[in-house]
Amino acid sequence: MNEEPFFLTDEDIADLTGYVRVDKQREHLRELGIPFCPDRKGRPRVPRNAFRLVAIPQRFRIIEGDVEYRMPYPLPPRPKGSDDTGP
Repeated sequence: MNEEPFFLTDEDIADLTGYVRVDKQREHLRELGIPFCPDRKGRPRVPRNAFRLVAIPQRFRIIEGDVEYRMPYPLPPRPKGSDDTGP
């Protein structure tokens, strides 16, 4: 069984922020609104679940490993006389 680590890796954080320097990574994570906690060396540690909640738009949500799509607005009513049978 392959489980994901609890925190994003250092490489994930560097890819996400575009910075290798720890102080720049922390600054950029704050700008993005992604919560993190520094470890003993000052490197930002981002919980994977917290990242998903912030990074995934509100109309998308992860539900037990699957993605559920929610329409951002209701669909317009269908014109009268239209059906799903196609041409």
